[in-house]
Amino acid sequence: MKNLKRTKTIATVGLMLVFALLAGSLVAGMTTNVTDTTATKSLALVGSTAVLFGAQLTLKYGNLKTLHNIPGVYGAAIQQEMWADRIVEKLFSDDSILTKVQRVDDKYIFGGSVVHIPQAGAGPAIVKNRVVFPGVVVQRTDTDVTFALDVYTSDPLLITDAEQMEISYKKMDSALKSMPLNIRNTVTLDMLYAWAATGAAQIKRTTGTLVASGLAPSATGTRRQVTYADLVACMTMLDDQGVPSEDRYALFDAIQYGELLTDTEITKMSIEKLADRAKGIVAEVAGFKIMKRNRNTLFTDAATPVKKTPAAAAAATDNRSVLLFQGDCLNLALGEVKFFETQGSAEHYGDIYSTLLKGGGRQDRSDGYGVISLVQASS
Repeated sequence: MKNLKRTKTIATVGLMLVFALLAGSLVAGMTTNVTDTTATKSLALVGSTAVLFGAQLTLKYGNLKTLHNIPGVYGAAIQQEMWADRIVEKLFSDDSILTKVQRVDDKYIFGGSVVHIPQAGAGPAIVKNRVVFPGVVVQRTDTDVTFALDVYTSDPLLITDAEQMEISYKKMDSALKSMPLNIRNTVTLDMLYAWAATGAAQIKRTTGTLVASGLAPSATGTRRQVTYADLVACMTMLDDQGVPSEDRYALFDAIQYGELLTDTEITKMSIEKLADRAKGIVAEVAGFKIMKRNRNTLFTDAATPVKKTPAAAAAATDNRSVLLFQGDCLNLALGEVKFFETQGSAEHYGDIYSTLLKGGGRQDRSDGYGVISLVQASS
């Protein structure tokens, strides 16, 4: 109730009730000059007006417990479940790369923190026209893919009591909206790192013209541009692995996608004719649905490039990369998602909000099946 009394609507309701009581008293006090029947009718009329006003509020906004949802009404408890759902909604919006991979079923997430995915071992050999009996008995050896979920938490956001009295509902909603967007960006960068190639068998280097443009933020020198021929080579690598041809994706950063568009072979094609921008697909080339974002995983310039974490220090030898994959070959797991609030903090003179999310990912198989990183070459 300490928060509801700050609202404009509650103030209006209170004034109406006070008005009804005062009017009732005045009418009752005038019974020496008018009949009791007249006083009763007047009091009933005032009471009916207040009830009608309250009914209109209820019809429009629901009961008083939900008045904090009314634009212009501040200070009441927000719906934590609604905001937790909004975080997930932003994380898995249709245009997100996170929706293009295999989502780990909740039944494989133990204690909300650790993922266990059973993987079947090799099946028994097949013999044509068997002449040796009895057949050799073999036992299949299954394995268990395990990885822990990371815990992502936002810094607590303070909205002071003074701000709540002054700002509009839309501005408060905008202030809280930054949390899901920031979580989405952080989680996506970490997942791209987890999914990127880890060995020579999964890495291909670009073969285009050496240019000084298109460098990673702190890189120096020149790098080879990405070309149509590079994508064809990656397509062939996946075909050779027996990777399904459907649901193949190539994630570019904005710079390398711009390079691709200048390739002479690409300029002859209508690569955007199969674009589906609502789902984040900007083009299709060599069987890959092309997506792009502002950042992707960087690699070192070692003989076999090594992927760098999003938080790693920038270097002059950094190389941009394109992630190419088949959707079922990458895993993403999402654990608990929570939204917290502390109302009326005495130390901070306002309300405090924060979020928590558990998530993680990895390549589906340890041999890198169905995943390629196309890394810039420096020579």
